[in-house]
Amino acid sequence: MKLKIMPQTVACIVLSLLFLYRANAQTVQRCASTEYSAHLYQQDPRNRTNWEAVEAYTQKWIKTHRDVKSMGEVYTIPVVVHVVYTEDIPETNVSEEQIYSQIEALTEDFRRMNADTNLTPDEFLPVTADIEVEFCIAHKDPEGYPTTGITRTPTDKEVFNVSSNDVKSFASGGADGWPSNRYLNMWVCNSISNDDGDEILGYAQFPAEGPVQYDGVVIAHYAFGRTGSVSPIHDKGRTATHEVGHWLNLIHIWGDKDLPLGTEPSCFTDDLVADTPLSDEANFGCPTTNSCANESPDYNDMIQNYMDYSNDNCLNLFTLGQKQRMRAILEPGGVRNSLVSQPDICGVGENDASALSIIAPYGTGICTTFEPVIELVNSGSGTLYYVDIQYSVDNGAPISTYWIGELPPFEWVNITLPPLNTITPGIIHSFTVTYSNPNGVADFNIADNSKTVSFATVPKGADLPFAAGFETGGFPATGWQVINPGSNTTFALYSGAGNSGSFSVYIENVNYNATGAVDEFTLPRVDLDEVNPKLEFYQAYALKTAADVPDTLEILVSTDCGTTFTSAYKITNEQLITALNPISASFVPASTNWRRHEVSLWDFKGTRSAVIKFRQVRGTGNNLFIDDINVFAGNTSVIPAANTLLAGSMRLAPNPANNHAILRFTGSQTAPGQVSVFSLSGQVVWQNAIQVNNGENSFQLPAAQWLPGIYAVRLTVGNQTVTQKLSVVR
Repeated sequence: MKLKIMPQTVACIVLSLLFLYRANAQTVQRCASTEYSAHLYQQDPRNRTNWEAVEAYTQKWIKTHRDVKSMGEVYTIPVVVHVVYTEDIPETNVSEEQIYSQIEALTEDFRRMNADTNLTPDEFLPVTADIEVEFCIAHKDPEGYPTTGITRTPTDKEVFNVSSNDVKSFASGGADGWPSNRYLNMWVCNSISNDDGDEILGYAQFPAEGPVQYDGVVIAHYAFGRTGSVSPIHDKGRTATHEVGHWLNLIHIWGDKDLPLGTEPSCFTDDLVADTPLSDEANFGCPTTNSCANESPDYNDMIQNYMDYSNDNCLNLFTLGQKQRMRAILEPGGVRNSLVSQPDICGVGENDASALSIIAPYGTGICTTFEPVIELVNSGSGTLYYVDIQYSVDNGAPISTYWIGELPPFEWVNITLPPLNTITPGIIHSFTVTYSNPNGVADFNIADNSKTVSFATVPKGADLPFAAGFETGGFPATGWQVINPGSNTTFALYSGAGNSGSFSVYIENVNYNATGAVDEFTLPRVDLDEVNPKLEFYQAYALKTAADVPDTLEILVSTDCGTTFTSAYKITNEQLITALNPISASFVPASTNWRRHEVSLWDFKGTRSAVIKFRQVRGTGNNLFIDDINVFAGNTSVIPAANTLLAGSMRLAPNPANNHAILRFTGSQTAPGQVSVFSLSGQVVWQNAIQVNNGENSFQLPAAQWLPGIYAVRLTVGNQTVTQKLSVVR
């Protein structure tokens, strides 16, 4: 029926007919997918090679399935909608009702359940197709946590550019996509423009073309869905139907993709589908026309096809040939098969307990005696009141317990289990937790009921008292560690000054010009299984000039053998300065310059392998000296004030991270806080004030903004600080 010509490069045809005016009187194009495709080919020729490989596979698949009208299986594609709303334009923050109306429209159009099928001309009825594809809002995020499937990102941008893909990146004022091998990403924004300044309704990325983080479709809010802010001639959701067609490898019915340079669409260009009549260009409005007479039988243009540019109320069909192209992409071996072959991430049951994360034990350096901390997630639509728990080490006999509480839908809680203390030190172990019988009934989704992590144990720390005067050996001695991320000046042994002898530890700040740099050293592990453990040390410090910014000295303690640290004590300014006047030369303390500090370690008592860390954050002052460190058991059992942060509750996932990481932790009261991210050189790369709530807290970190590498994520609430490493990969 149709002449087949393999495609070559050109932009999506610019409409010669103005079919819509908005307030700014710009020309509005329905689609820029072909234009975007041509841009990708110019940017990297491998994008064309990738599409040609997909096309070769598609044609091969069609040859063996040409006569198959029903595949016998309905696929469901999970969707995440990224609403990038312009803060000064409220209607761009589209409602859930508008979003759900679009998802319903997609399913109806692809299943040929749309209400206007009666408008399909009789001559086209034999080739109309149910694609056997449905769409759903995702209810699990990439880490498996419950989600609405909708992200909302405020922006000050009013127009996003097709070529730059700026709507698809948080760093450029948009929103980062989710993994495109698991989700159809749909970005909704105020306005889209091509490089010529034409306003665009939407565009899509063809299969295997372009960066995976940009894979998906983009729709202007006024052409998205069937209610809310949609415009009158784009109010049936067919712009998204059109763009998802491209995303599943459909071409415009007039065959404009990848034409030879200088070639315009005509009656001799083709969409690579046999049952769509030839058309020499896009159709607008709702015409009756036959633009090509060079085929037999000679049908009118199929203006009802979703891959034309007709108004929404004139579009109502896909064909069997188009179905074959789309199913080829989705079937096993197709480049989008992973979206429909994964476990269900859309379904929500009433009773669904999920084991998605184990807070402790995790990683290396786990104490031989440890308290497991597990995360219980309510992935169900009903409140969770009860769940059975089983946990084990190294696949041994499971220990049974249960949880009783009140956990609302899509929330989570950390559960601390009784301590385990029979683990052999120094080897790799596994810890497994399994949930069952939520609210006493069968679990809706048993696929996420169990979680296993690996960890390595270390022996318990040294008994108290532990003392270090630095008089008998080098520094750092066995068991000590100096941490110098920037490979610059750091802590070292000093001979010639000490509080009670001739040696001490110091950092030569006098010529250390790296404001904000972090330098640390840790003591050998100690056993804080005492009634009231305390830390005593002496320090000396001076400024160089009265205008100096004082350095900061902080004491941190790890209860999980070095995985995370909690601030126990912090001094700066007058608390740190021990020399009466600034000293411009290199400061060496006299006997009168030493000051004693005593730090309560009550919050960490019972930790059998505690790691105590001394940290300097560089200001502009002079040298800092530390001597006569002593960890001992106090003679009082007075309980200090409670911490706002619960030690050991901080968690980063995913870690390593790609586009984003989620910071989760538990707070014991409402308080302001701050999250800071540092590079290995100690420079602040991101910082944000937060409001800490009593209970579980969750914040997203924009890892896509940072170069690949290792970062320190510091959570500060009041005078308490917890730090954890984050690895960013691409």
